[in-house]
Amino acid sequence: MERHGGRVERLSHFLHKNLLWLLLGSYAVAAAWPGPGLKARNVSVGRVAFFHEQVNLTLPVLTLAALLLNAGLGVRVS
Repeated sequence: MERHGGRVERLSHFLHKNLLWLLLGSYAVAAAWPGPGLKARNVSVGRVAFFHEQVNLTLPVLTLAALLLNAGLGVRVS
């Protein structure tokens, strides 16, 4: 079990250390090859009724929801 924790820790450290370069690389790939991103924009996973309105669950919406959830879980409450 320690080996698995070590892998996750190394991966986390690598991502933390190289986040800026990974982000710039992803922008460069998206600029050179935008097709997959444009197709992913229209992928719909389903629909949900929210306050009597229908909300499409697309990949960008789910990505934003995961980002906000992760940010909210990282907040320290005093």
